[in-house]
Amino acid sequence: MTLDCCERFMADRASAFGLDVRNTGSVDAVIESISIRSNQAGSLFTMIEDASVAKTIGVGSHILVGPATFTWETSTSYVIRVTTTTGFYYEAVFTSPSTK
Repeated sequence: MTLDCCERFMADRASAFGLDVRNTGSVDAVIESISIRSNQAGSLFTMIEDASVAKTIGVGSHILVGPATFTWETSTSYVIRVTTTTGFYYEAVFTSPSTK
């Protein structure tokens, strides 16, 4: 199973982002948690509490998650991790907009 993730930092809300999570694998996936950290050595993940709810994604389907509360900085790279109930996780690096 793989997950394809597309972020949406919300320029009108400096403390939110959303995710479009697509299941490109061969079995259903259940999201257990979503975490974010800056893309710098030694930075720690922060669990996104309001986005960490069990959401099932069928094979070939996608869901929108969010808006999730997180105060992001402009022009900053972040690693977003989506973890499933099986322990599998998908990480991707996204850069926030240059303005809020």
